[in-house]
Amino acid sequence: MSEMLGNYHFLNRNYSSALLELESSFLKNPNDTCTRKKLIVCYTQTKNLNKAIDLFIALLDENADCIINTKPEEDGCPCPELVSQLECGKIDRSNQYELFVELGILWLYCNIESSLRYFVKAYQINSSDKRLTQIIQTLNSKTKE
Repeated sequence: MSEMLGNYHFLNRNYSSALLELESSFLKNPNDTCTRKKLIVCYTQTKNLNKAIDLFIALLDENADCIINTKPEEDGCPCPELVSQLECGKIDRSNQYELFVELGILWLYCNIESSLRYFVKAYQINSSDKRLTQIIQTLNSKTKE
C-alpha cells in the first residue's frame, strides 16, 4: 500500500508525503529500482541532498543504466520540469555547490552529458568531495560505451 500511495504523491509532486511512503516501501523491498529512483528525486526536493547522493551512488554502482535510460514522459518523472525550474531560479538554492549536485542528479534522468557537466562544476567548487570523483568517473565511462 505504501508504494501505491507514494507513487500517487510523487505523481502529484508532493515530495514530502511521497518520501514517507516510499521510504516505507524501500525498507520492505530495498532492491526495487523504481522506488529508489523516486526516493532520490524526493530527497533532492526535501533538502536531504546527502541521502540523495548516497542512494544515487549506490544505484549508479549497481545499475547506472536504470537511471540513464529513464524515459521521463513515460515514467511520470518530474526531472525535466525540476531541472528547468532550478536552472531559471524558480526553485531557489542558495548554495551553488548543492545546486550543481542536485542538477547533476536530476539531469541524469534526462541527459548524461548535462549531468556530467553539472557534476564537474560541483567538483570545481568542492574537489574534496570524493563522491563526486566516483560519480564523474562512472559517468565518463558510460559516455564512452
